[in-house]
Amino acid sequence: MRKPSLLTIFLVVFLDLVGFGIVLPLIPFLSREFEASPVEIGLVIASYSFMQFFFAPLWGALSDRVGRRPVILLSLGGSVLSYLMFALAPSLTWVLVSRTFAGICGANISVATAYIADITSIANRAKGMGVIGAAFGLGFIFGPLIGGSLIQFGFHCPGFAACTLSLISLGFAIFALPESLPSEVRSKRPHPGYSLFSGWREALSTTLLIEVMLLALLSNLAFTIWETTFGLFLYDREAFQYDASKFSYLLAYVGLVAAGIQGGLIGKIVKKWGEKKAILMGSFFTVMAFVVICLATHLSSLLVALTLLGMGTSLIRPCCYAVLSKKSGQEDQGKVLGAAQGVSSLTRVAGPLLGGLFYKWGHSIPYWVCAGLMFLCLILASVLTLDSEEKKIPAPST
Repeated sequence: MRKPSLLTIFLVVFLDLVGFGIVLPLIPFLSREFEASPVEIGLVIASYSFMQFFFAPLWGALSDRVGRRPVILLSLGGSVLSYLMFALAPSLTWVLVSRTFAGICGANISVATAYIADITSIANRAKGMGVIGAAFGLGFIFGPLIGGSLIQFGFHCPGFAACTLSLISLGFAIFALPESLPSEVRSKRPHPGYSLFSGWREALSTTLLIEVMLLALLSNLAFTIWETTFGLFLYDREAFQYDASKFSYLLAYVGLVAAGIQGGLIGKIVKKWGEKKAILMGSFFTVMAFVVICLATHLSSLLVALTLLGMGTSLIRPCCYAVLSKKSGQEDQGKVLGAAQGVSSLTRVAGPLLGGLFYKWGHSIPYWVCAGLMFLCLILASVLTLDSEEKKIPAPST
């Protein structure tokens, strides 16, 4: 039997995320083709993350019992169908249905994260989690570029491309992705009776897990607010007045910085200083990044800010996931990491709404708010016991 490897799971996730990156930027434009209102467009965009908030912990809990591979295959199959529905959507209703269905089936990231936790040692856990971050960064570089080049052939063509990539990812997973969770390690408890909230109840059963997820929520919320408003900021601010193409290049730059850190350096950083200091470092970098964005008047200062932002965010997320996997019992990692993915999805519902509200009050207001959120992360991380040498919290009993 083929041995589980980081490269295999990276390729599976990367291919699927490129498809996600192809479709995501085009949703507002396709929705507008169906004469959608701004509220309806927001509903379509939020539907994916809203469904993930409920279902990611559920799929994670299921993977603890039946194994990671079946759930990843099911999730990828759902992605293929959702992109096909998106490509063939004859109305706004079907666009909404396709994104809702994609959110329900969107378990591949959280379960892939649990897969990495299964196959990495405690010492290399953060480095392994960086693989998912690198896949994210690269997927969101190549995806929009591919989608933008295909849009000239019609709005549905990128949907077919995303469907094809997810189908390739599914095929690769079927033939090259072995199970990572041995049968003897899978949950031996009585069947819990799965519900939309069963994964959340067990994942949030200890104080430390709640605190680390709060840390992830604050940092993800800050990043989502920035992501939502930064294009408007660059266009409206007199010092820049950048168009969409320049904005996309700057996003790609952040992705490259993040992919470089998560794909190579994070393992060395955590090995030398530990997860806690890495999260503190990342939080400090992001506080400074948002402050510099508020004060930036030249491209050079903007690049400094985006470098700090890429470095900071690429340290926080993998380390939070590494801590969550270490502090939960091995048989509970799926539900815990699924809940963490649900938290991330929640910020993608709240972030755009809050970002738009703050931006109406002033072009720099969102980034001062983001700096404040990351300062809270800095304080919270400073009082938590996070590093791997500390004793694990035992798995919750039922």
